[in-house]
Amino acid sequence: MDRARIKESTRARYRASIERCATRVAEGRADAPFGLFLAFELAEAFVDHPDPERRVRPITAANYVDALIAVGRKAGIAPVDDLDTMSVITQELSAEADAQGKLKRGRIHELMSRGGFAHARASGQPAGGDAGVIGPTKASGGRRARGVTGGSGRPPL
Repeated sequence: MDRARIKESTRARYRASIERCATRVAEGRADAPFGLFLAFELAEAFVDHPDPERRVRPITAANYVDALIAVGRKAGIAPVDDLDTMSVITQELSAEADAQGKLKRGRIHELMSRGGFAHARASGQPAGGDAGVIGPTKASGGRRARGVTGGSGRPPL
C-alpha cells in the first residue's frame, strides 16, 4: 500500500478501515479466510456488534470491507475470485444503507421542525457552524461540489 500512488489521507483511511477489520478478528468475531464468509462475518461484527456503541451503519461496514478488498487485490494476498465474492456482501450492505436513507435527512427534518436555521443560531451555534449546514463534508471531500458522483468515490489503489 505504501507504493500505491494515492494521497496520504486516502492511505490513512485505508489503514484505519483495515485496523477496524483486524480489531473485529482479534475480538473473535470473524476468523474465516478471505472470501464471502469473512465478509459476512465482518459485516455482522460491525452492524450487529453486541455493544451498541461499537455498531456502525451498513454503509460504513461496506467501506471498511471494501478497503480490505482493495488492499487484498493490490497485495495479492487472496485469489481474485475470493475477493470478488466478498464484494457481494459490500453490495448488499450498500443496498441496505440506501434503503435506510441518510441520517442527515432526519437531522435536517428535525432542525427544520424546530425553526430551521434561526433555531440553530439562537441555540448558540455560530453562523456558518456545523448546525444545519449542508455542503461538502470532510467525508465527501467536496466531490459533489466538483461534480464527481457515483461509485465509492475512492481512487483505486
